[in-house]
Amino acid sequence: PTRRSSDLTNKDSDYHLGMATPTLLPVIKQIQAGVTPALRMLSVEFNAIQMSQARIMGVSESWIKSVAAANSAHHQLFMVRKRTFERDEDAHALQEGDVVLTLNGNIVTRVSELDVMYDNEVLDAVIVRDCVEMRISVPTVASHDVETDRAVSFCGAILHRPHLAVRQQISKLHSEVYVSARTRGSPAYQYGLAPTNFITAVNGVATPDLEAFIREVVRIPDNTCE
Repeated sequence: PTRRSSDLTNKDSDYHLGMATPTLLPVIKQIQAGVTPALRMLSVEFNAIQMSQARIMGVSESWIKSVAAANSAHHQLFMVRKRTFERDEDAHALQEGDVVLTLNGNIVTRVSELDVMYDNEVLDAVIVRDCVEMRISVPTVASHDVETDRAVSFCGAILHRPHLAVRQQISKLHSEVYVSARTRGSPAYQYGLAPTNFITAVNGVATPDLEAFIREVVRIPDNTCE
């Protein structure tokens, strides 16, 4: 259970939330087998849409009948609500507003049917985009590419590559030097370097990643300010 305070009543309320175990099983089975999971993911967020909305977005009646046959409890499909990494114009990537009909030949009406992304670098997808049905090959992203496995402490600030939650919230990564925390009273605090900032350059030299950032800051002599 998760406890949250209500701003209106000034009282606490309990919300009982959870995840269905079938969603976790593919990962748990690998761990039980002594394998370190190397999962892949689709770099998008999905919304479930009902058939009335699917019709408006160009899904044909034959597909709507297929949805009803595949899932009698919930007549739904999934639409891409948001892309979570760099928003390029790659035609092979899923775009915001796409309606996913199938992945690797299987119609997708349940969240668990998206699990096919875990083990495939590319998925064969049938989608509806701008009211046009099309087949595309959709690349997946290695989950370890968006995990935090290295952090740098500099002048009281903690820096690392932007993690998944950051990438979900912004449309463009200004650099891969992301400020996630700072210590009160530190030089970073005094000069206004705040969490959620990106560092794009040091002394006029571009620092697109941590390696470039470290290379530039180690050139600054001790007890100096530049």
